[in-house]
Amino acid sequence: MTTDAPRPDERDRDPDHDAFGDLDEAALDAELAADEGTLGVSLRALLDPPDDIERRTADNVDRSLHGRSALSIGMDLLGLGWRTMTTILTDDPPRADGVPEGNGHED
Repeated sequence: MTTDAPRPDERDRDPDHDAFGDLDEAALDAELAADEGTLGVSLRALLDPPDDIERRTADNVDRSLHGRSALSIGMDLLGLGWRTMTTILTDDPPRADGVPEGNGHED
């Protein structure tokens, strides 16, 4: 006995498989609108954003930008200190024209 119906594990992996059968979205919306029970109220509560979402988002973005700015300033100062120490502790590179500095000749 062979059937062409997919096995249950194949249906689970199929992204086009509708787990709810032939569900009409318009009919579902009409049923939810007609019944003001706990399901409709719960769905509206889940989908409505909180009143203070703008303020919280702005605060999080501001905090993140300040943290990045402080890190950038710290890295710049560390790099400045490193360049200063290498300038102080190393010899000057030779001049491109090959004439040593301080030899008394005017260019």
